[in-house]
Amino acid sequence: MRKRIFPFLLLFFLFCGVKEKSTLESSLDFTLPTLTGENVTLSKLKGRIILLDFWATWCPPCRLAIPELSKIYEEYKNKNLIVLGIGLDEKTSLLKAQEELKIPYPILIGSDDVAKRYKIEAIPTLLLIDKKGQTQLRKVGFSEEGMKEIRAKIEELISGK
Repeated sequence: MRKRIFPFLLLFFLFCGVKEKSTLESSLDFTLPTLTGENVTLSKLKGRIILLDFWATWCPPCRLAIPELSKIYEEYKNKNLIVLGIGLDEKTSLLKAQEELKIPYPILIGSDDVAKRYKIEAIPTLLLIDKKGQTQLRKVGFSEEGMKEIRAKIEELISGK
């Protein structure tokens, strides 16, 4: 009898315990200050599409991404999308870059803790978060193809497809 039950139990636990792993990760909540001193809490933005840009002023690819992110911000700001730059730099450097690069979207002063929790290993890292707070897309580095992919995903999220 034991010989018959063991294979059954093995199959039972193998298949009952299987849960399809989601490729989406829940966005980790944070509160960070803006360059103007206000605090932004990610969870309070739930219900909006959020594009996070982890960047630094000394990073050439990060600086190349900013004009494209500015265009996305201007194009979609009235369509329930918010772009947030998370600067991994000193406040004075971020203020100077915001003015120099004419960044129209909010810049948050990042922290090592938030960067570690989001597993930021290279910059720029762009994260597109849906209205439910799920990360839908993660892009590391800057490329025109990557920006096209981000735009396509934004359109998909806005249209609800």
